[in-house]
Amino acid sequence: MVDRTRLLILRTIACIVDRRSGVVPSWQFPTADGTSIDVTPPFRNMMDDLAAIADAVADGVGLAWLPSWLVKKKRPEAGLLVELLPEQYGYYYDVFCLMAVDARNAAPKCAWLAMR
Repeated sequence: MVDRTRLLILRTIACIVDRRSGVVPSWQFPTADGTSIDVTPPFRNMMDDLAAIADAVADGVGLAWLPSWLVKKKRPEAGLLVELLPEQYGYYYDVFCLMAVDARNAAPKCAWLAMR
């Protein structure tokens, strides 16, 4: 578990955030007692494409909170994306994806799913 001071340093580092518009949510870090430390980092770049954010981080533009699956997928052998706080517990949450699909014009697998 990372101490609070190390997490709060993130408030001083320019970051890239994933957001289309509106309020940027805090980055949440769970603690051993079941609460969380919330850090809202300063940002100079806001993007709505995780792959583009990962590329920007790899190019040295700033830090970003990225899903672990993307970090593992994005050129792991080059070491361009690394976990900044490996001793910190991960924060897991459910992700729900909703999309309107016109079954008549969708790919066959999407059409099958939309009809269920």
